Amino acid sequence: MRMRSRLRLRLVLCALAVSSLMSAQGTNRQNSSPAVGSSAAETLASAKKYYALHQYSQASPLFLKAAAAGNGEAAFYLGLMYQNGQGGFAKDYVLAVSWFRKAADAGNAAGMRGLGFMYMNGQGGLAKDDVQAVSWFRKAADGAMRAA
Repeated sequence: MRMRSRLRLRLVLCALAVSSLMSAQGTNRQNSSPAVGSSAAETLASAKKYYALHQYSQASPLFLKAAAAGNGEAAFYLGLMYQNGQGGFAKDYVLAVSWFRKAADAGNAAGMRGLGFMYMNGQGGLAKDDVQAVSWFRKAADGAMRAA
């Protein structure tokens, strides 16, 4: 029992370290692919502005457009929106995991961190798995360090 508590504490500390690292550097500013062009970057920037203003209904279609173009950061935000039930989306942890995975697959450290939390809490159809959680938190930390 004591060993399990220590592992949970380590998980939380690891997650906090990743979060603070990403905050210090700005959440993994992933650029869209060159083939997408600047309009995709502008779409993402507009979506983030709406999101910051809590205007989720205006942000969600813009994030969907950017994610369809392969942007991992947009996929991460969609994961958040499904996780929290924002932007006209019903709260759906399974879809949140799906978007976090797409973000992670695109190299987005925040998406990796999101997957880590979902594994840590056993949400979105994922079994509670501290080993997987730590693995994703480490990948997120490595990704944030490379983005710096």
